[in-house]
Amino acid sequence: MRDFVEGGGGVLGVLGAAATWPTSGADLLPGSLGPVEDREEGRGGRLGFLEYGHPVFEAFAGPRSGDFSGARFFRARGLTPTDSPIVTARFDDGSVAMAEATRGRGTVIAWTSTLDVYWNDLALQPVFLPFVHRVAEYLSGRAEPFQWFTTGQVVDLASPDALETAGLASLEAAGLADGGERVVLTPSATTLPLASGDGGGFLTLEERGFYVVRPPGTDPERPFVMAVNVDLTESSRADLDPQELLSQITAPAAETATGPEFEALELRREDQERRQSLWRYLLIGAFGLFLLETALSNWVSRRGSGTRSVAIG
Repeated sequence: MRDFVEGGGGVLGVLGAAATWPTSGADLLPGSLGPVEDREEGRGGRLGFLEYGHPVFEAFAGPRSGDFSGARFFRARGLTPTDSPIVTARFDDGSVAMAEATRGRGTVIAWTSTLDVYWNDLALQPVFLPFVHRVAEYLSGRAEPFQWFTTGQVVDLASPDALETAGLASLEAAGLADGGERVVLTPSATTLPLASGDGGGFLTLEERGFYVVRPPGTDPERPFVMAVNVDLTESSRADLDPQELLSQITAPAAETATGPEFEALELRREDQERRQSLWRYLLIGAFGLFLLETALSNWVSRRGSGTRSVAIG
């Protein structure tokens, strides 16, 4: 079992009533086993914490996607985490319900109760079947291939795991199972050679359309094709909340400032007002001089027009 796990396998340990674990493989578990803990008082224990960011529980993170709080747990085996494992589920008293540890290339998950109705009634809840499916998929490393990608994403074509989730055709059928060199035909009919090895297989999907991946000089019957679409977030025609739109186009309200900085700002404003008042007086004086000049010019013009002409003969 150790060779299986370290080679990339997955193991689910159900630590129920009849569960035994060999002492020689105790380090494979994500913690040390303790005694059976009874929770038969009242209505039993509940699951109080789930790590919804974990692949097993992420499908239940959304609203109306599954509720684990209805399951009652009457018994569970104690598990003290060691070597910094990932605790993905806890009971309402803080004890471990499910923990995970990475050993080599593989994964070991410990479930501290049973999967039947002997110690709990989780098997009677609607979330039980999809929960078991998610655990099996996670431990087996199986992942559904993407139906399409979005422009801007990056795919590692040198990783067999990334290739399996990036296309619908098998690696053997596409001629990519040997991990050799690859050629990518972009939607704009441009050919991009990709070298084999670490760091040489990263491809940025910059165009919309279909990317075809194949070994150089080959034309497989079932080519490896990736569909790429543009991001439709900006083109969404869904109704926008009026309050959200108003908050985006209006400036935030200014807060009332206090302290020395505000007093210095007020002083600068007073100096500015004082300079502006001086300019007002200068403008009023200039306007008065303009009126005086206009009056004097009109008076001189009238006196000049009243002078008589004298003829000299």
